[in-house]
Amino acid sequence: LLVGLRYDDFSQEIKNRANGTTSKQDQTQTSPRAGISFDATPNLTLYGSYSEGFRPNSGADFNGTAFEPEESKSFEVGLKHASSDGRLSTTLAYFQMEKSNVITADPVNAGFSAALGEAESEGLELDITGELSDTLRMMLTYAYVDAKSTKGVINADWGVEVPAGSPLVNIPEHSANLMLVKSFNLNGAPSSAGVSLNYVD
Repeated sequence: LLVGLRYDDFSQEIKNRANGTTSKQDQTQTSPRAGISFDATPNLTLYGSYSEGFRPNSGADFNGTAFEPEESKSFEVGLKHASSDGRLSTTLAYFQMEKSNVITADPVNAGFSAALGEAESEGLELDITGELSDTLRMMLTYAYVDAKSTKGVINADWGVEVPAGSPLVNIPEHSANLMLVKSFNLNGAPSSAGVSLNYVD
């Protein structure tokens, strides 16, 4: 069992010497986290975790307004299995995360940042590591991620509404990686060579 508590006290003062304005911000936040793991069998472990996060966003937007801090909530449940001989281990996890006040580049005012709003992601992740033989190792990972906005925003470039539930760009729904590593002796020296295949949809 793991239980933790983090306390943040954040202050910032921003002076804009171009227009003579000053903006101030004071924020405090208490962020809990908890996790538990249970050995269901000698080879199978079940686990779960929950955490809340707080990250100050320093700086201000084009209008000189200080950014609100980024806040997040996430939880994960999963299982870990290892073969009796220790040659194969598998981890399967389901996760979900929510974030608010995410900062991104301002699409209208070059050189400035803007608050994106709110977003969430959930998905599955599978990791398999195994020894196929005494000299051949395999590592396989796969992830499914459903990432979307949870708050409607106006697209500044086109002036149209991007409704809540719209998928986030540059986050693949499916991704996978397979790596094989071969160990051998080269002129009496331990050596290895590998090949990796990466897939992003």
